[in-house]
Amino acid sequence: MQEHFLVTRQGEGLPVGLYWGQVGSVGCPTGPPPSPNGRADKHSYNQGYPIAIDVLFYRITGDTKFLANAARTAAAALDYWSGDTLWQDAPAFNSIFFRDLLALDLVAPSPAYRKALDAYLDEVWKRARNPRTGLFDQGGIGHYGPVAGNYLDQASLVELFALTQWPRQALERVTFVGRDWPPRPGASIIPMAPRTGGSDVGQASSLALLPAPSVSHPTY
Repeated sequence: MQEHFLVTRQGEGLPVGLYWGQVGSVGCPTGPPPSPNGRADKHSYNQGYPIAIDVLFYRITGDTKFLANAARTAAAALDYWSGDTLWQDAPAFNSIFFRDLLALDLVAPSPAYRKALDAYLDEVWKRARNPRTGLFDQGGIGHYGPVAGNYLDQASLVELFALTQWPRQALERVTFVGRDWPPRPGASIIPMAPRTGGSDVGQASSLALLPAPSVSHPTY
């Protein structure tokens, strides 16, 4: 994956097993990896992409080594992106990460994935929600772009709240481009990475195709 760099040794600015984003060259630098635009960065969504790709390879090949790879990335990411580190990353980035964790959970279940998502959303509701406007822009929550409360972060959080209420039989219909494409009649298309004005966030690695569920609204 050219746009991601896997950390394989200590002293590179991220724990071993995680991925840098915005990387335009290969190699094993001793510091943050080089990037043509000078914007090598680290975000939760940089971990979601490799997880989704490994799940995709598993679905295509049936080779469980890809599930092992995805589980290792997920474990390393959940260890690093927790507490303030997760809180200060943009919800738009975190939503990609958690959606890809849900995709992994369908083929290699772990209670840690749902637990992390529920804990994050509980904190969002308690700390970030503005009771006057209903926007999630309080408590120093991270944001995509210059200000909190932007539409992309708000939409991403609404999506995550909704996905927690979808029944498992609906989530089990998650699929990726390359399998079961074009979409089934009546399916809802949810991009794993929403496209926004030329941003790298728009480089979607996959799509989730989910039928509309008939469940109650979240009880937050």
